[in-house]
Amino acid sequence: NGPVSVSTWDRSEFSVELLIKAKGTTTSQAEKNLEDFVVDFDESVVQGQGRLVLGYDIPVTSYNKYSVQVEVFLPADAVIDLELESSNGAMSLKDLVGDEIQLDTSNGAFTFDNVYAEGINAETSNGAISGDFEAPDTYISTSNGAIDLTLPCTVTGEYILRTSNGQVDVSVSSSSDVGYDLDASTSNGVVSIGLPNLDYSVNQRTSKEARTVGFEGKEIQITLDVSTSNGSMDIVD
Repeated sequence: NGPVSVSTWDRSEFSVELLIKAKGTTTSQAEKNLEDFVVDFDESVVQGQGRLVLGYDIPVTSYNKYSVQVEVFLPADAVIDLELESSNGAMSLKDLVGDEIQLDTSNGAFTFDNVYAEGINAETSNGAISGDFEAPDTYISTSNGAIDLTLPCTVTGEYILRTSNGQVDVSVSSSSDVGYDLDASTSNGVVSIGLPNLDYSVNQRTSKEARTVGFEGKEIQITLDVSTSNGSMDIVD
């Protein structure tokens, strides 16, 4: 229950800041709940890499008593494996270079700002997904939320984007070095693709499948599989 943000800074150390709020039927009960809140923090070295684990030792039945805001700062030159799990909270990542990034929340948005990773797996519900990132192996899913992303497309990759009840806007590279293999569909809306030199195998109002002419010979090959329901879709360069 609370937002999580992770970003980098120009220091060699890391910082984890927590803002913990507790509720109760009385002030004394809220204070008692706050005293009972236990933070588990473990710092270790595994195969030469630093490992940080942050968790909360409270029963699931007590989650609704607390709100926890987490802000993490990591060294800018660190290559990061990141696994975040929350509920009823947004997650934001800024200025990160990562290997594998896994995000899992509910009732919260995902925001990316200048993020690069080998893989991103992110799932939420009732939350929008926005920002810019690059990850050759991407799966992102939400429901009741819009998707608004900018993909630099400087390396070959596959992007799977899923939502329901949400508009989808994806901006990609206009470079002639990049070819696209597109599968875009909605159940109630209009799919619009504003990319040049496409060969369409399916070209309907709610569904389009297309490839850049000469796709196989392109230096960078991007597979984009996008679907929504009750929302229109725009893919542009």
